[in-house]
Amino acid sequence: MKYNFSEINSQYPITSVFTALTGVDVKLIGEDCFEPEDKTCPLCGHKECFRLYLDSYRAHCFSCDENLSVLDLVLKLSDLPDIYEAARILSEGQLSPSYAMSQPEQEFGDDYRDFILMVNLNKEIAEYYHNNLLNNEEVLSYQMDVRGHSLDIIKESQVGYSDGQMWQSFKDKYQQQDLLDTGMFRLNKAGELRDFAPAGIYVYPHMEVNNED
Repeated sequence: MKYNFSEINSQYPITSVFTALTGVDVKLIGEDCFEPEDKTCPLCGHKECFRLYLDSYRAHCFSCDENLSVLDLVLKLSDLPDIYEAARILSEGQLSPSYAMSQPEQEFGDDYRDFILMVNLNKEIAEYYHNNLLNNEEVLSYQMDVRGHSLDIIKESQVGYSDGQMWQSFKDKYQQQDLLDTGMFRLNKAGELRDFAPAGIYVYPHMEVNNED
């Protein structure tokens, strides 16, 4: 049987396909953007890096750099021989967690990072993103006019905006491994340093509240 792959890719919501394959629900984290409820990439096992885009019918992992259509997702997460079998399984409504491959287990070793360095680096990263937002009239206007945030709140919360080029400002100031250890940088398939966050998204730093004097 012949399949129209383009038609199939645009016919099935990628969020529903993901849940059918993995048994993991998804949650909305932005306009037409979802992540797994367990925050785990089903391919590499890393956390808070896997996104599903309902408007484009695609999924992307910012850690292992996989960029997937609906059929790619079925093929990658299932023990199937080829895309034709993936199309058949999807078209016949036979998706189920029984087809899914087991998730890779992450190995955790001792935390060797320099704590003070990590704190200072993350502060500098937050400042970089925050200055991007303050110096971009369009995105600042969105936060204030559309989202209804006052400038004081934006500054207090250090809301930022990514341009995808932060790596260029940091690569000569710090060791590559220290940058990777922050979780805010990654290596692309060519082994080159790049931002973890793609260009064009708002960045909200996580602030740890300590009530101790």
